[in-house]
Amino acid sequence: MPKGLHRLTVKEAENAAIGSILNDGGGLSLRTGTQGNRRWVLRFSLKGQPQREMGMGAFPATTLAQARQKAATARELINQGIDPIEAAARAAAAARAKAETEAMEAMTFGRYAEEIFLPTVLPNFSNAAHIQQWRATFQTHAASLRDMPLTSITRENILAVLKPIWTTKSVTASRSRERMERLFSHAIQNGFFSGDNPADWRMFNATLPA
Repeated sequence: MPKGLHRLTVKEAENAAIGSILNDGGGLSLRTGTQGNRRWVLRFSLKGQPQREMGMGAFPATTLAQARQKAATARELINQGIDPIEAAARAAAAARAKAETEAMEAMTFGRYAEEIFLPTVLPNFSNAAHIQQWRATFQTHAASLRDMPLTSITRENILAVLKPIWTTKSVTASRSRERMERLFSHAIQNGFFSGDNPADWRMFNATLPA
């Protein structure tokens, strides 16, 4: 252990007086506020830069051992000339981006229709027949899409739904396309789909008869 580190004991941390600052060494200290709340803080400075402070967590949720481990990790970055606060912010941003990506990949066409899109549309209708028609579009006519990740659906997938019924059930097919176009517009605006709307009529006006 480097000299001057790990000066505190758990008992001293537990009995820290209000308004006190207990130094554990290496820039790590336990600060107790006027309301008795206690938090770990690491003071550090990079070459040629002002001193900064980084929170290591609240005590006792973050134990003395955990605070020391966090501080040790931060010191390793500091020794490499890396600001641990900025590194933590980048890591948090990367974790959020990963979580968002995973959430989007897990969002199927059927889930988006049932959990997000239809609840915003159906309250606008009082006619039970209209409500049933909208549900049928996503539950029956577009059944082949329901288990597909929303982000993976292409113009060809939409065409595969429309083509078999385009001339035999023209009204149903036309309305289904319009409803799917609205769903994808909703998904695009709310960050669940990127790119061109795969159900836009411009995707089919040279393929399907008007």
